[in-house]
Amino acid sequence: MNSGEIKYFNTFRFKLMAGVLFINLFIVTLTVIFLYQSKIQFEKRAAQTAQNLSRISADYIDSVIDKIDLALVMAADELGRHKPGKTFTPGNLNIVTGNGIIDPLDIDSIHVTDSHGTILFSAGVSSEKPVNISDDDFFKNLLNSTKSELVISEPELEKLSKSWHLKLARRINRPDGSFAGVIYAVTGIEHFQKAFAAIDLGKYGSLTLRNKNLAIIAQNGKFEESDSSTIGQKTDSSKLKELINAGQVKGTYQAKYPEEGVTRIFSFTKVIDHPFFVTVGISTSSYLVEWRREVVEASIALLFFILITILVSCYFLTNWQQQQGIIAAYRDSEECFRAIFENALVGSLLATPDGKITKVNLMFENLLGYSAEDLNSLNIKDIIFPDDFENDRDMFQSMLEGMRNFYQIEKRLVTNYYTVIWGMLSVSVVRDQLGEPRFIVYMRFLQNVLPSCLNRLC
Repeated sequence: MNSGEIKYFNTFRFKLMAGVLFINLFIVTLTVIFLYQSKIQFEKRAAQTAQNLSRISADYIDSVIDKIDLALVMAADELGRHKPGKTFTPGNLNIVTGNGIIDPLDIDSIHVTDSHGTILFSAGVSSEKPVNISDDDFFKNLLNSTKSELVISEPELEKLSKSWHLKLARRINRPDGSFAGVIYAVTGIEHFQKAFAAIDLGKYGSLTLRNKNLAIIAQNGKFEESDSSTIGQKTDSSKLKELINAGQVKGTYQAKYPEEGVTRIFSFTKVIDHPFFVTVGISTSSYLVEWRREVVEASIALLFFILITILVSCYFLTNWQQQQGIIAAYRDSEECFRAIFENALVGSLLATPDGKITKVNLMFENLLGYSAEDLNSLNIKDIIFPDDFENDRDMFQSMLEGMRNFYQIEKRLVTNYYTVIWGMLSVSVVRDQLGEPRFIVYMRFLQNVLPSCLNRLC
């Protein structure tokens, strides 16, 4: 290739590479946008799931506490109507354990104390020695309070059973409003942990019940294997504190605890009318599993697309080079043919198979006295003497049909001056790639045809 062709080739290659790069960047951009939007949808779905689970769990905690509280209210009211001096009996507790308001599985025991904190009797547990709870914080709160409210203790560890429990207590008032004692139910934290364990939150998921101080009351996981050492602890969650201090009763946030190294989407819901919060956390390793699979599939498809575009561009570049070579060879052949045709010492003429003249050389123009423009508007039969036009029909047809490539014949030609000249014509056919006749070459040789002419005249 010459310098011009090399420059043209380099320009074409640059444009092709730029086009392929642009297409690939466009597809990569669309893929990134699609995956980003998909990730947002997965995060929204995980947040919605966490919200629903926290709300359902909070409703469950609320229903359990409300049922226990309702039973305590009824029992406290019944016990408060006893006349002074009348002895409480265990039968008085049947209103709590036998009325069907609460599920016996939700509580471990129920206790009634006098005004000094001495337990008068209990249901669900037995004790040979008198027990006094006047030093317990919940008893002091009820003793010093005139309000009729439910008091819930902090989580307490039972020394003998090594199990954690909560105490839900209400004040017993005499008819005159004076303090008569308390009634309280003991419920094991393991009851909540059993309920939480039934909820599948995936790997590293968390479901936590916290009190108003955000101390841990219960966590998800199999209660037999749960780490009780976390009960009562306050995990560092500045975002949760910020939302609760702002007065929100529910919300969603994302956080990563340094001690775990796990990022989760959290949703919290306050238990209605009770000082508890339920937080549900779903780890990114769980809710992004499907998204990561989409990333892998999209990446494979993207790499396949890029590979295809590179291969196709290489094919086009190679094919273009081959075509340019063919075009260059054809151009060289055309230029060579044109040089030979136009500078030939014999008259040469090109015509279509139906006789339309398309090109003549200068020798033929001078021979017939026509200009090239005039000849291009004529048919071959216009310059052949009428009596000679049909004398080569069979040879011409056999040449078109491929039975021969050329033939020679003597013909008389009619000039622009209406004179007749003799000549030996060589007629040949040029075919296209399909083998069909493309054009006919007529060449008039300047040779002595006088003897043949005289023979014909004689």
